[in-house]
Order: sequence, then structure tokens, then C-alpha cells
Amino acid sequence: MIDVLRYVDPTFKPVPHLGSQTRAASFINAQGYKVKFLTPNRGASGNLGRPATMPALGGAGVEPLRFLGFLTYQPALSVLLHKGGVAVSVPTPERFAIHKLIVAILRRSDANGYAKASNDLAQAGSIIQAMAANRRAEDIGFAWIEAWERGTGWQSRLSAGARQLAHEASSDLVRGIKLAATADGRGIEDYGVNPKVQLL
Repeated sequence: MIDVLRYVDPTFKPVPHLGSQTRAASFINAQGYKVKFLTPNRGASGNLGRPATMPALGGAGVEPLRFLGFLTYQPALSVLLHKGGVAVSVPTPERFAIHKLIVAILRRSDANGYAKASNDLAQAGSIIQAMAANRRAEDIGFAWIEAWERGTGWQSRLSAGARQLAHEASSDLVRGIKLAATADGRGIEDYGVNPKVQLL
């Protein structure tokens, strides 16, 4: 894999992984552009923080990530800015934000987990606020509802992550949930929001 990446840019180098001394799951070039390989982690949380073996990647490791299926479902089309442009599929911003709320709670058992969790929450909050500012709060709400309806494990992680958002982002998230719930003919209390104080 490193040979493939260096064909594109000779400055790519492996990034040492805290969970393995011999296998890298990400690579970075001289400009700071990072390529990271992810795979769904459907097993125990103990798999987090250690790269898995993926023979098809020619010796590169892959980072097991929980809830990856939710993140990558119905991706958006975008363009990678390289030469004439490369068409790629990327997660929608609303799914990315909700996924970040969930994984922020799982990070605590990772090496350097609290720093990663803080970064996850900052990213989620920024996206939620940006979408609300662009009149897309309802999209965030529908993504929250879809995740919420996947069961109690999802609900506990969503609530725990949302409670750690900054006040402005939390308010925008609640507004999005309210808009989506109203569109579905439901109450916000069905999705973890206290209707009296409108807090998660």
C-alpha cells in the first residue's frame, strides 16, 4: 500500500500506530494529507485501538470502527482535488456528526482516548451548527432519529455524547430533532429530549 501511495506522492510515509509496533493503518504526506483505512468492528470493544490485518491492502493495517455501517450508508458524491479531480463517495454531514457523538463515548478506552473524544465532539458540534445555519437542522434531526431507533445501546451513547456538546450545538441539535419529529408526527420526548426544558 505504501508503494501505491508513493506512486501518487513520494512523500507519503506510514504513521506509527499506538496499538501496534509493526502495522500502520494510516499514512501522511509532506503537506499533512492523511489516508486512513477503516473497517467495521462488529465484535467486542476490545478490538478498538488496535489495527487489524487486511491482506488485500498489501500489509497495511485497518482501524476497526464501531457503527461504521451507519456512517457510510447512502453516501454523498464528492470530488477529491487531485489533478483533474477524482470522484469519491463520502459520508453525509449529518451522519458524520451523529456518528462522532457515538464514537466520542467509545474513545475512553482507546490510547489517547480523551483527546480523540474531545476532537470528535468538536467536529460534531461544528457540523451541527453549520447545518443549522444553512437551514438543514432537520437533516441532523432525521439522522438522530434513525440512530435512536436502533435500540437502547445506541440511545445511551447518543445521549451521553449529546450531553457533552457545547450549549449552542446542543440547542441546534434539539431544534433539528424537534423539526424532524414534528415532520414524522411524533413528539421530541420519543427521541430522548425533555419537552419541558428541551435538553438531551
